[in-house]
Amino acid sequence: MTYTISHISGSTDGQPIAVTGVDTGSSVLLHTAVAGTDIDEIYIFANNIGTASVTLTIEFGGTGTSDKIVRTIPAKTTKLVVEGAILQGAKLVKAFASTGSVINVYGKVGTTV
Repeated sequence: MTYTISHISGSTDGQPIAVTGVDTGSSVLLHTAVAGTDIDEIYIFANNIGTASVTLTIEFGGTGTSDKIVRTIPAKTTKLVVEGAILQGAKLVKAFASTGSVINVYGKVGTTV
């Protein structure tokens, strides 16, 4: 087995991704999990650059109720919102927030092949 680490795939060179969407129809792609039976271990951090708390919704592999991770991100704060959750099969990780363009997301992925 081999374990490699990289940034989430929706990021350019590891830079933060602005969460501009405010509902599931406008969610922003953060990461596409590895295809097949290999496994991604995903860590995602959210930074609120605004002046008020914002609710962030992560759609982890789908858009159903059981696929959603919901976190409140206080103003001027960075929080770990996904801590080593596992995903595979080319499933998507997307995000939207109660206020657009104040949450920036970055993260890393460890892939086991």
